[in-house]
Amino acid sequence: MYADENTSETILHELAVEGKAKVIKFLLEKEELKNLIVGNLLMQDNLGYNPLMSATKANKNGKAIIEMFLNFLLDYMTNPNQLESLLKASSMCNETLFTLLVRNVGEENFSHTRSLLFSLLKKHFDERKLVDWFLELTKQVRESKTNNLSNVAMKELIRLGDEVKVDFKSVLTKQSKFGNTLLMKLAMKVKDEALREILTNTRTSKYVSLLFKTMPTL
Repeated sequence: MYADENTSETILHELAVEGKAKVIKFLLEKEELKNLIVGNLLMQDNLGYNPLMSATKANKNGKAIIEMFLNFLLDYMTNPNQLESLLKASSMCNETLFTLLVRNVGEENFSHTRSLLFSLLKKHFDERKLVDWFLELTKQVRESKTNNLSNVAMKELIRLGDEVKVDFKSVLTKQSKFGNTLLMKLAMKVKDEALREILTNTRTSKYVSLLFKTMPTL
């Protein structure tokens, strides 16, 4: 599959943005193209978009196409480094696949799509790495120009993490190289809604309470 010399778009980029779900389904079913398609799904155009990200711009069938791509990758992606490339691919506007899927969370129906993405994480990474990825995706949303890490977005992140058994105790206690935890970072960035969600969500609040109980007293 060639890449356009002017835009660096592959045929999968073009089909995705045009919403050509039937053609994409036909290609994904071609056994002889499996490895080639996995590689092409990682390719970024001149704007930094891979084909899954391009599908978010489609006027029709965007959700169905992204889910076809993700299900395909669940079956045929074998290298964790490829998944890392997929999830860290960033557009010129600093958007990633995950931030594009979280936009307007609560107002659209990408819930299952996001769950498929977390299923990929669960398939390729162990418990320790899942903690790192939860923090990475939280950071992506926090730093996105088109997203606001609201209580709704944070609630969705927690739901997704819970689906793949993320260790929330480790999420909340893990420190950056500067000694900051997730709660500290949210407080410093004045992400009050997200902070409040972690403090009150039943999946995470018990670990917050435990943190305070184990903090040394002055």
